[in-house]
Amino acid sequence: MVKAEIDPGNGHSLELGAITYNSEYSSGDPSTTNYDNDVSDNTIRAKYRYRSLDNDWFDLVASGYWTNTKLDQTYLTGTLSGGDRSFWIDTYGLDVNNTSRFATGNFAHETTVGVDGFFDYVDVQDVSGGSADFYTPNDQCKVYGGFIQHRIDYQKVVELIAGLRYDAYSLQGGGTETSGDNVSSKITLGFSPFAKTFLDGLQLYGTYAEGYRSPSITETLISGTHPGGYFDFLLNTDLKSETAHNKEIGINYRRDGLVRPNDRIRVKAAYFHNQVDDYIDADLQSTGCINTMTYMCYQYRNVENALIEGWELETSYDMGWMFLGLSGQHQRGQDQDTGDYLTTVPANRLLTTVDFRPLADIDATVASRPTRSMRRNGRTPRPRGTGWSICSRPTSRVMTCSSD
Repeated sequence: MVKAEIDPGNGHSLELGAITYNSEYSSGDPSTTNYDNDVSDNTIRAKYRYRSLDNDWFDLVASGYWTNTKLDQTYLTGTLSGGDRSFWIDTYGLDVNNTSRFATGNFAHETTVGVDGFFDYVDVQDVSGGSADFYTPNDQCKVYGGFIQHRIDYQKVVELIAGLRYDAYSLQGGGTETSGDNVSSKITLGFSPFAKTFLDGLQLYGTYAEGYRSPSITETLISGTHPGGYFDFLLNTDLKSETAHNKEIGINYRRDGLVRPNDRIRVKAAYFHNQVDDYIDADLQSTGCINTMTYMCYQYRNVENALIEGWELETSYDMGWMFLGLSGQHQRGQDQDTGDYLTTVPANRLLTTVDFRPLADIDATVASRPTRSMRRNGRTPRPRGTGWSICSRPTSRVMTCSSD
């Protein structure tokens, strides 16, 4: 790992970083299919910032990155022994935004305009005649967008944030081409009426935010029979993108020097009600299957009317030499037309963090982070992120088309 920070002055700064990782190991069941693995992972990042010292209209941030993951495998057992296969994934990304600040009377304003995007390239080769490219399909995908956000603050009592974002994507692979675009909106109103009281630092807020997520490569193109012949994967080239309409209410609490002169406490609690059109869910079914031995198959499908609702909590207390944190999330997802639960909603989660900094001056940390995830519906679904950055929860998942 290499990292460099360059500060030439006059508001300019540049951060450069590179990480490389390599591992060799064997995996699989020696009695059936065993592999010799060679994995390499590389990341290069650069971030430039210019914040004008005498003009509040310019606070420019531009960042770019390249990541590459390569896995080379050699079959060690079975009829394909000695054969090779490889998985290669490249991602290139760019994010540029500028924030302008100004005031009109008692109102402080911030306007942020930005564009971002990334390109995914997936190449899978199985020269031994196996089926690696069924489970990790070859593909090219582009995701890009732009946004504008305006924030108004009235004497640190009332805060209003409004934004618009445009998203688009295109996906090509396996003889399939699909694309789409969407315009999403967001509005947030915050109220902090407790200045100079024991509740100083408490903010009440409400948000309405829309979001958009394109189908991933795996969701669209995965196919073939699961190793062992237990069930089939069925591709779905007709998958639609998700569009979400989220309503959220909550509180934020920020206070410094509450108990000790240099301590900091942070609390966020929120309830969300997220209506998602064409939610992408996984479905285990018994019709349309290729494998007539099991009559079971697995396919990603759109749920026309889905509802995801729940709450989340984030708390932290920092004393300098010690940091305590507690966060949790509880949510449920349901198909509103059938009443069935969604299978790909993240499991309930509880995380505790205890950090000790016995040598705070040299930034030394000893930490413990116990985590508990509760299973739902007999399975633990894969985690999902949030959507575009100026929304607190515009959609149930991050907009991406990379292989899962």
